[in-house]
Amino acid sequence: MSSHFSSPEQDLFQAYLEDRLTNTQRTVLDRRLRDDAMFRRRFADALHLEGVMHAEAAELFAESQSSASSVSVASAPVNRWLAAAAILAIGLALGWLLGPAFPLKKTNDQPGEVVETLPVAIPEPEPAPAPEPTPVVVVPELAEPVATLADVKSAKWGAGSLPTQEGSRLRQGQLELLEGLATLRFDSGATVTLEAPAVVEVETAMRCRLRRGAAVAWVPGGAHGFQIQTDDALLTDYGTRFGVTAGSDGKSEVLVLEGEVGVAHRNGSAERRLKTGEMIRYDAEKLVETVVAEGESPRFREEPRSEAEGWVSITTARGRGKDSYGRQNTTNLTYGDSPLLMVKNSTDYVSNRRKAWLTFDLRTIDKAKLTESQMILSIQPSGLGYASMVPDATFALYGLTDESFDESWGEDTLTWDNAPANVPDHGFKLDPEKTMVLGEFTVEQGVSSGLRSVDGQALTDFILSDTNDLVTFVLVRLTDETGSNGLVHAFASAEHPVAMPPTLRLKVQ
Repeated sequence: MSSHFSSPEQDLFQAYLEDRLTNTQRTVLDRRLRDDAMFRRRFADALHLEGVMHAEAAELFAESQSSASSVSVASAPVNRWLAAAAILAIGLALGWLLGPAFPLKKTNDQPGEVVETLPVAIPEPEPAPAPEPTPVVVVPELAEPVATLADVKSAKWGAGSLPTQEGSRLRQGQLELLEGLATLRFDSGATVTLEAPAVVEVETAMRCRLRRGAAVAWVPGGAHGFQIQTDDALLTDYGTRFGVTAGSDGKSEVLVLEGEVGVAHRNGSAERRLKTGEMIRYDAEKLVETVVAEGESPRFREEPRSEAEGWVSITTARGRGKDSYGRQNTTNLTYGDSPLLMVKNSTDYVSNRRKAWLTFDLRTIDKAKLTESQMILSIQPSGLGYASMVPDATFALYGLTDESFDESWGEDTLTWDNAPANVPDHGFKLDPEKTMVLGEFTVEQGVSSGLRSVDGQALTDFILSDTNDLVTFVLVRLTDETGSNGLVHAFASAEHPVAMPPTLRLKVQ
């Protein structure tokens, strides 16, 4: 059978038998056993052969030991060589095709032992099956690089077998991105941008495997035919750009941003071709109906800083506090029970615009002693849209100066059209006569966790101007998306089960 194992495969099999596989070799072996039926057959045959040889050896030695007392001492050295020769003959008869993976073991015979000479039957060798063509396995440590880690943004890495420094050349292996963005440029010309959390396996210059997470692929003309494999489908690009999400819940989707993509499910159904703007979802069983993507693509505890002396914290979950968001063209929908406050600016796709409203109850605060203030928001993954379509995003926090709105809006009634001071036909504008800007912050591209804050004298003065013990804020995103299906940013609301809700920190002396 060694003639049916390529040399790298033989090395891989021998390393398995000797229990010295590296992590990378183990990954290659697992993948070949899972994906290659011919390799599984050869692997099983080789293991069977090993078992046969060891069983024959054990039987011969057992027979030799059981009859040791009836033979003269003088014959022991000769008969030990005969036993070893018999085992060697069996190995040769069966082909002894696994070479040095099965060396003969020395016996522990003691001087003076006697062994009876027994005739040994040599089994007839079975005819070897005809050689089968098979692709050559290349051990990753010896493989040529096929891609470059071209760009990383706010990246945090988990376990993986490949280098994570920007500019590194990548061979076959795995990357795990815990946070941020990472762009892989394949030698074919295709680029794949990973959006955390994601796990990808680099295979060839024309193929990678997305285990989980989201990715956006751009495939120029020279790389048409580039493929992304997920657990349940094979995606083939026919030009030019598409997004794919491999959900941890077993549900996945493909969205064609530009050009054409073929989707072939593992159930053997015919490849389905998608055009620009079309999206299809699938799971382990089947592809579901193709739809035209109109919204963002769905995908998949932080604590405030410890309170120093004189600081107190108030959240939207306290007293008469409340929070919610509005979305354009959803007149009859309210989001007051959502664990997330969704915020997005979009010039071209009006139905994707969102803004958030926050109200805090100040009845327990002696504002006459207030000297400093800070608003803290907890970033959460929204699971909607692609971060690749939104650059570093700037957010603005406004204060609602018209106090008549503080009590009139409610979590179960607020919509895009009735929200206080909203300009319904714009992605971030508010009525300038009813609001004032208090500060800005930035969420870097690809960041989906962490805290952001606004502080300063403008915020403190706004709180000091309050006359009804309620202060209301509006959060908007100033940054537009660069393409359809851009990321929706999200922040924890008072309904979030574990994350910190919107929090006002106030220093009262």
